[in-house]
Amino acid sequence: QAVENYLEERKIVHNKLQKKGVVNHVFSHINMSYVVYTAVVAPSAVTTGEDSNSSSQQQLHGMQFATLDEFNEKGTSTAMKKVVKLLQSAAASDGGKKRKLETKSVDPKQRSINCFFKSVKKEN
Repeated sequence: QAVENYLEERKIVHNKLQKKGVVNHVFSHINMSYVVYTAVVAPSAVTTGEDSNSSSQQQLHGMQFATLDEFNEKGTSTAMKKVVKLLQSAAASDGGKKRKLETKSVDPKQRSINCFFKSVKKEN
């Protein structure tokens, strides 16, 4: 809901907001978790400006949009590279289509974890 509110407060026209996953990253001694979302932003909301290298950059409310090649050329943090890797793996596993969840059959030779524990009877 916080992401939805952030986009609405800035009047960013969007749809298909989806949570893609969580990226955990440790920097020095600091443990961080990034919750990753994607959304489709209306093209009319994005403006094109010129950066210092005279290449066209798409911007919206201080956010900068870049192609994957442009992203890889920029000096980006390891955490953000992990975010991109998450998105790439999610796109590859989806194959662009939603799949029905497959249920695996249980191997009758595989013992349940419960068989390794003994129940203890309480005596009064």
